[in-house]
Amino acid sequence: MTTARPRIRRLGAALVVGALAVVALAACGDDDDTSATTTAAPATSTTTATTATTFSGAYADYCEAATALQATRRDTDTLLGNNPEAADPGAVQAVVTAQYDATRRAAAVAPEELAADYATVADNFSQLVDALEAADWDYGAAVADPAFRSLLVAGDTPNALNRITTFDIAECGLIP
Repeated sequence: MTTARPRIRRLGAALVVGALAVVALAACGDDDDTSATTTAAPATSTTTATTATTFSGAYADYCEAATALQATRRDTDTLLGNNPEAADPGAVQAVVTAQYDATRRAAAVAPEELAADYATVADNFSQLVDALEAADWDYGAAVADPAFRSLLVAGDTPNALNRITTFDIAECGLIP
């Protein structure tokens, strides 16, 4: 059927967004020892305006990295939203690369209990980036490849993402 392919591509876009950076769904915070200051970050053509928050406490560095990752995830979600196959390859490269870099920064400061999960997610993300690069950043071409789609749910990545989200809820006060 002709309606199946657009649904598969939209599902693929949703899975890429999730797989690329579900590692931090929202800003982390702790009601007891969080002091926050808010300033608006400048918007660019591919980056939405964001709010910067400063955290304190045991997970401050991690929560700040998760906040930056959340902003890149929103940019990817916006770009690949309703019509992912029409996304400009240059824009795909820009948002995916920014999200990959933010994922690596979050992994670098993640609490020890998340180290293995972030390693799993970062390895999978690296493979997704390589596949997109091989497709010249043409998301429609990449998602048409069954090998690319299989990367979206490869190995322990979904479980690692769930453990990270669970930690974020419990330790950072995240409300997905």
